[in-house]
Amino acid sequence: MSEEFIKSSTLDHIHNLVVPSFQELNNDTWDFETMKGFQFSYLIVEFIVNKYGLDALNKLIRIPNGYLEIFGHSELELHEQWVEYIKNK
Repeated sequence: MSEEFIKSSTLDHIHNLVVPSFQELNNDTWDFETMKGFQFSYLIVEFIVNKYGLDALNKLIRIPNGYLEIFGHSELELHEQWVEYIKNK
């Protein structure tokens, strides 16, 4: 998927603040595609790498619930940061 496609396919969701939670994106059903899971997953990775670095992303992969340890923020706080990031992108 190109960055332009990701942007255009998530624009309405972001504008209407219908951004899936991290838990919602932990989904292996067909709903993943309908919620734009691939696109939002890309945007999460982009946000983490740009704001916290590749090392933080690597740690999150190894410790999936280690939000406080890795980022110094709760899962909800990190999600709020991410939503602000994609709204202003």
